[in-house]
Amino acid sequence: AALSMGAVGALSTLASLAQSDRPAEEKTWRVVVLNNADFLLPSSALMDQALRETLTREAPHSVELFGEALDSIRHPGTVDDLHYALLRKKYEKIKVDLVMLRGRGSIDFVRRYGEALWPKVPVVFYNERLEVLRDKGAPANSTGVLVDIDAASTIDLALRLHPRARNIYVVGGTAAYDQTWKRRVQPLLSRLNDFYSITWLDHLPVPRILETVAELPPDSLVLYTSILIDAEGNTRTNPQVAGQIAAASAAPVYGYLETYLGGGLVGGAIPDLAAHGRDAARLALQVLNGEQVSKIPVI
Repeated sequence: AALSMGAVGALSTLASLAQSDRPAEEKTWRVVVLNNADFLLPSSALMDQALRETLTREAPHSVELFGEALDSIRHPGTVDDLHYALLRKKYEKIKVDLVMLRGRGSIDFVRRYGEALWPKVPVVFYNERLEVLRDKGAPANSTGVLVDIDAASTIDLALRLHPRARNIYVVGGTAAYDQTWKRRVQPLLSRLNDFYSITWLDHLPVPRILETVAELPPDSLVLYTSILIDAEGNTRTNPQVAGQIAAASAAPVYGYLETYLGGGLVGGAIPDLAAHGRDAARLALQVLNGEQVSKIPVI
C-alpha cells in the first residue's frame, strides 16, 4: 500500500529515535596470558583464577582473555620457532591490547619473539623473582610484579622453631626446574656453621626418600624443594609428593609454596599466590586504562 509523505516522515523519525536509544558498541580489551607452566598446576590455578576474577570484576570494559601455556618448566628447551609460528597464525587478525607473562619461560619467549608477534603491545609480567631480571633485564615495553619466595626466611623459621635440630635433610629432584631450587637453597645452607649436618636426598628415587625420612633421628628437619623428576627418571607432581614426604617423615617438613600446605607440611615463609595474581591484574588495569608502561614501577 502507498504511504503518504507524512507517514514516511513519521516512520523516519521513529527509526532515528530507535537508533539513538541503542547502546554504543561495547569496548573490549583483549589480553593474552602467556603461562610458562601448565594452567592446571595448583599454583597456576590459584594465581590465574585471582588474576582473571580481578580483571573481569574491576575493568570498566569487557575483557577477553586468551590463555597460552608454554609448559616450559616440564619441557625445557622445546619452546621454539614452531610455537612462534602457531601463535602468529592465531593472533594475526586479533588486536591484542596487553600481553601478560607468567614466569621466566614466558619472559624469555617474548624477549625473542614478542615484537614480531605483538608489535608495540605493552607487557605485564608476574610470578618471577628479582634475581632473574637482574640477569637479563625486563622485557621491552614492560612492567610487572615480582614474587618473593624467601628461601632464607623459611630456613631461619625452621631452625628457630626447632632449636634442638642438628640434621637437615633436603628433598629434591633431577629436573631442570628442580636443580634451579638446589642452586637457590644450597648456598643458603652452606652459610650455616658446622653445628648442622646437611644431607641432600636428590640422588634417591621417591620410594627411597620416603623410607629415609621415615627413619630420621629426633634432632632432624626436612626441607622440601621440588621433585618434578626423581633420581630414577619418574615424573612427579610437587604437591602430591610433598604430602607423601610429610606423611612419611619422622621429622617436621618445611616448604616454600602455598600449594604444599594442607598435606602435613609445617609451613614456611610462603607467598600468597592469589594476592600475587590480584596485584598483577591491577597493574594490568593501569596499563589498559592508558598509563604509560615506562612510568609504572615494577612492584
